[in-house]
Amino acid sequence: MFTTVLPAWGAALLLSVSCWGMGSLLVSSKRPIVKMLAGWCGFLFLCTIPWMVGLPAHGVRPLFWAFFAAGIFAAIRGRQWRELICAVLVTGSISLMLGAPYYLFDGLLAYGANGTDMWGYVTTAEWLYQHSPRDLPVPGHVAMRFNWPWYVLTIRERPLIYESLACLGSSTGLTAVQAYFAYPVVLMSSVAMAVGREPWVFRLRYWILALPLAVTMVFHPLIVLHWIAGFVGGVIVGPLIALAFAGVVVAEEGPPRAEALTLGLLMIFLCAGLYAVPFLKLGLGFAAILAVTGGFALLRRKGLDGLLAERPGPRIVGFLAASAVVASTVLIFSRDDFVDQGSAELSRRFVGQFLGVFGASSPYAWLEYQPLLPGDINPVHNPVGLAALIGMAVLFSIVSWQRWRASRDIRVPLIVAICVAGVWHVGRDIHSLAKAMPIFGFSLLVVLAAVSSELRHWALGLAAAVVCCMSGVRSGPEMSAMLHGPGVTQREDNMQLINDADDWRILAYLYFREDTEGFDWSKTPKMYFSITCFLPGPVRQRLAQKYHMPAP
Repeated sequence: MFTTVLPAWGAALLLSVSCWGMGSLLVSSKRPIVKMLAGWCGFLFLCTIPWMVGLPAHGVRPLFWAFFAAGIFAAIRGRQWRELICAVLVTGSISLMLGAPYYLFDGLLAYGANGTDMWGYVTTAEWLYQHSPRDLPVPGHVAMRFNWPWYVLTIRERPLIYESLACLGSSTGLTAVQAYFAYPVVLMSSVAMAVGREPWVFRLRYWILALPLAVTMVFHPLIVLHWIAGFVGGVIVGPLIALAFAGVVVAEEGPPRAEALTLGLLMIFLCAGLYAVPFLKLGLGFAAILAVTGGFALLRRKGLDGLLAERPGPRIVGFLAASAVVASTVLIFSRDDFVDQGSAELSRRFVGQFLGVFGASSPYAWLEYQPLLPGDINPVHNPVGLAALIGMAVLFSIVSWQRWRASRDIRVPLIVAICVAGVWHVGRDIHSLAKAMPIFGFSLLVVLAAVSSELRHWALGLAAAVVCCMSGVRSGPEMSAMLHGPGVTQREDNMQLINDADDWRILAYLYFREDTEGFDWSKTPKMYFSITCFLPGPVRQRLAQKYHMPAP
């Protein structure tokens, strides 16, 4: 606990407060969600610098130290003491919940899937601490665990995730394993802080009452289980997309709204580097839809002369320029590995699995931790989830109608439609739907929480709170089993049990032991094959001679 959870808590507290403070400097909006969105856009944009320029993470640490100093100074100068208290409570509670195994099991070094999904992120971030993304490891001349970073950096898949993980760890003094734990903590904490500090969220007068509900909402099984399984892409992108969509929905009229729209565009482009290049298409579609609808609304209010007289402010110009830089970087230095699964079909099974956003067993069944249940296949067998879906639709309809009557505002239905379309487009089968749900399904919950303050009766606010938080309650037993079970832990005692059948632990073993104890590959040919099978033929030939293994 003292070697991982507490350092990660400190880093999460530092980064969440810094993003909050920097956000208050970057935007004119007073809404907490928009401020947090702006802060995270700033942090991730800094993470693109070593990726664009070709520098190690250690080489750009002063930029992040300046970011932290400016953010903390802004928070203190603005006397944002409640925000600081909120940050301490939220980051502490999420660190303790997600880090439960670290104080339940003695000698725990790490936990998670312990395969290439988890350790691929860790070892690649470790390499990027002191190397440029274009300074590739040379297999045979570096530790064997860096064979996987060679492959990852060669195919240029999700480069910004590795770079941001390296920048987070390097700038805060965390090891790669500690940074891997701190990243989801600070993201979930940031969303919970932003939602919890929104005025009258869930129709609650006092933010201290809304905070536990916000923490329960973000500690979602779709996020937590995907992180434990090592599927970090959705874990990282989900909260960020949720912040972007919620920020667009709650921003005030005038310049704050335009700033939030451009920040949302910037965040979507950043997610193209974090997850998949097709997010660029989503960003362009997002910008086009909102530009057309916003322009039409402005035309109705001010006429054609007023529309032509509109000029973007310096903040908006800056955010658009940053968006253009990020999009260009993604196109140049990233690669599109997204495979179209074919046409989607609206079926009972699709709806049944979509109901997993409200908890129960679906996320675990998708990842093959347990068999599919009747409610995962037919929504009729999941009446609680079906009722939650209907309730969410009713609550969104109420807010949308209120906004339409007051100011012809259609942001809520537009964002909801984008989320549903995202799930529909990506969720072509059971596994691809599991990738879409932590991003677009989770975003629906955050957007509902963000607009719950506009519901005009406390009972409707209570209903929104139930819908947003029920996933943690319904999936409580499964969450507890995963967080408190030793099955996915890497400890000192089971480190000694590794043999040729424990292929899935290979990268964990190499991370902790290779440089200090070496490894006799001739005794574990299966593990040797796993760590070399993706290398080019000449490299495999050279390694076989070096380690006295059969020729490939």
